[in-house]
Formats: sequence, structure tokens, C-alpha cells
Amino acid sequence: MTIIVHDKGVIIKGKAWEVRKALKHYSKQHNTIHDWIQSVHA
Repeated sequence: MTIIVHDKGVIIKGKAWEVRKALKHYSKQHNTIHDWIQSVHA
């Protein structure tokens, strides 16, 4: 599974169940994609 966070968005590549699991995990930490991107590039 691959997760790439860049300035304009997020790319998640993997099996469907892996992507769902990752999205569930990161949704507990960040409310929006914008928050996620800012926390990675801070």
C-alpha cells in the first residue's frame, strides 16, 4: 500500500480494504484532507 501526500492532495494506492482501513485511520486524526496535508508539510 502506498500513501503519498503532496501540496494539492493525497494519493492512496492499494487494495480496496487497505484504502478503506487507511481512510478510517486518518479520519480519526484529521477532520479534513486540508488538515492532513498541513500536518504533513508542517
